[in-house]
Amino acid sequence: MLELSFEKEVVKTLTTGSNQWMERKDRYGTTPDQLWANFRDKLNNNNYAKLQGYPLTDTEFNQVKRAIEVRTPYEAAKLLATENGIGKVEVERDDAKLGTVTLELFWKVDVAGGKSSYEVVRQAVRPRLAGTQNVDPDRRFDVTLLINGLPLIQLELKKATVELNQAFNQIEKYAQEGKYTGIYSLLQMFVIMTPDSTAYFANAEPDHFNKAFLFNWRTRDNHPVENGLAFTRQVLNISMVHKIVSEYTVIDQERQSLILLRPYQIYTIEAVMHRIHDHQDGFVWHTTGSGKTLTSYKTAKLAAQDPGVDKAIFLVDRRDLDEQTTSNFSAYAANDEYWVV
Repeated sequence: MLELSFEKEVVKTLTTGSNQWMERKDRYGTTPDQLWANFRDKLNNNNYAKLQGYPLTDTEFNQVKRAIEVRTPYEAAKLLATENGIGKVEVERDDAKLGTVTLELFWKVDVAGGKSSYEVVRQAVRPRLAGTQNVDPDRRFDVTLLINGLPLIQLELKKATVELNQAFNQIEKYAQEGKYTGIYSLLQMFVIMTPDSTAYFANAEPDHFNKAFLFNWRTRDNHPVENGLAFTRQVLNISMVHKIVSEYTVIDQERQSLILLRPYQIYTIEAVMHRIHDHQDGFVWHTTGSGKTLTSYKTAKLAAQDPGVDKAIFLVDRRDLDEQTTSNFSAYAANDEYWVV
């Protein structure tokens, strides 16, 4: 299958059936300026009451742009989870009578409904940086997924005869060229895909891209999901991918990095939460090196959000584990609304 044909099939899969992403055909080959304009419309509409019916002026929207631009992926993730899982930005109105307003731009728990909107754009154009004509060509991004007008997930597609590593190398090169700045500063997740192989990974600073953090998807019974369209249906559907870039993301303060959970960690957390909701007990078994601390932290955090849970307690059987776990939990919780004691 040729790359263009594969791209069309992926977008068709995203926009039909239960996925219901909306392809913005009017935004084919969209530029950063057009993406900013689209996001501005979403921001005005989603905050109509807060804005008291007065849409953002150019000067006011420039404040929003400055809050988003030149951020690292770590800082971008913090912005998207500003307060209780709601991404917020503060704007000082031009009219002093309107004062200062805090606008909401992303909602972690508002999945597949409410204010959240889900759009697909193809072949977005990222122009070269000013003054770099000889070394920095224009680039095109295959498929970009927008949540509330924000480009949070990007897909790099290759035909079947091309190795998946080439897609990773291409994204890394784009990062080194500074292509993921401006409105693209908020990218959280990359997906690399051929018709027969797939992987996903968290956005990172240009010099911190690492193939060791390429994750493959598996089903609940541990079968690999290698087919590109199957991955699109199972992982890139609105419900799952929104959760991956919100609920199943950890912001690590110590390493100043963004962590996406592996599929078995996600399934574990979901299983535990189902048991809690059904008022049942149980246990989870993980092998050495499988990310137990990360899984347990996320599980405890989500459990603490349940109205029926007052406190989550973590027990360890060795003092060195106590110190290590407390240190890790503190780094993970630094940008959450929970205390580690």
